[in-house]
Amino acid sequence: MRVFKGYMILMKRNLGLILLYFGVFVGITVLIQSSVTKSDETAFSLSSMKITVIDRDGGELAKGLGKYLGVNNELVEYPDQKDTLRDALYYRKTEFIIYVPEQFEKLCLKGDEKIGITSVPGSYTESYVSYQVDSYLNQVKIYEESGYSLADAIDKTIELQDIQPDVAIQEGSNAEFADYMYAFRYFPYLFLATLCCAIGMLLVIFRREDVKERIACSPVSSARKTGEMVLALGVISVGLWLISLLIPVFQSGGAVLQNTHLCYLIANSFLLLLSCMGIAIITGTLVKNAELVTNVATTVSLGISFLCGVFVPLDIMGSNVKKVVQVLPVYWYETVNDLLGNYQVLTDSVKMTIYKGFIVQLVFAAACVCVAMLINKMQEENMK
Repeated sequence: MRVFKGYMILMKRNLGLILLYFGVFVGITVLIQSSVTKSDETAFSLSSMKITVIDRDGGELAKGLGKYLGVNNELVEYPDQKDTLRDALYYRKTEFIIYVPEQFEKLCLKGDEKIGITSVPGSYTESYVSYQVDSYLNQVKIYEESGYSLADAIDKTIELQDIQPDVAIQEGSNAEFADYMYAFRYFPYLFLATLCCAIGMLLVIFRREDVKERIACSPVSSARKTGEMVLALGVISVGLWLISLLIPVFQSGGAVLQNTHLCYLIANSFLLLLSCMGIAIITGTLVKNAELVTNVATTVSLGISFLCGVFVPLDIMGSNVKKVVQVLPVYWYETVNDLLGNYQVLTDSVKMTIYKGFIVQLVFAAACVCVAMLINKMQEENMK
């Protein structure tokens, strides 16, 4: 086990640098996850906003608009004073000011004039408020044309706004993608970046002339050298994997341990680790200069992560891109991870997709090791 011990000694000597790489990439992963989670929370909180209605008409239709908007939004009252309203917008005490003109029914319901809306500078939700106002006017108009009085049309429209839709969830689908699943989503970037740096650095050191000559003098076969190398790198990789699994545990406060698919999540992440280790071994075998290890690791990790759905969800990627990246294990890891996050109950078809993803990752990892052994053997023959 001389080669194995040699790798362990080198790893111990460079442990500080490896932990530095790991810490940097963990920090990047956590920051990305946090920003994505916050943006998702913001995207789903747009239904309730602070709105001020300046009623310059005082009619029944204008009062009904205020009630309609107040169903799903927070109505904030302010006097019709320019300076007061401007300050309210500036200090974000209200987000939108809707000006209801005189002769509201004639101008906006029966005419083509639009209601004036003033929003917080830089707001991108003004169209959402305009949609609510247009929906109110259109619905009242439809009821009036159907024979209802204006008062009844307004009441019916407000009643419709009060009705909550009954959403039928697809069988097995989970309505909420848990926050800790984002940690699993970014494991490919973390594994690739850290392993390519750590393993690449160790392999470059082992290919130095003085180290090569010492190993060549030892009575150890080439196959055994490669086997001990893979074992040593496997120990390093498993250590990284075990530490990484603590990230979603701490971030979720232990909630991930209650997940019904925990065994699948662990298996999926372990197979991903094997695939990333294989990629890292090939990368480290091909890179000859220690100074290039970090650059290559960054390029490989970011490139594969962007293409395979780590940073960009697979749902919005083009079909042609998906066809190309299906040969990569990270694509299947993300596919399995999304299924485990979105389905509370796994149907037979979902399980088949999960098992297919497992097989692809396992085969890819084995293929990478075989390719690395072939490259290593060719390099040794060229030295003779």
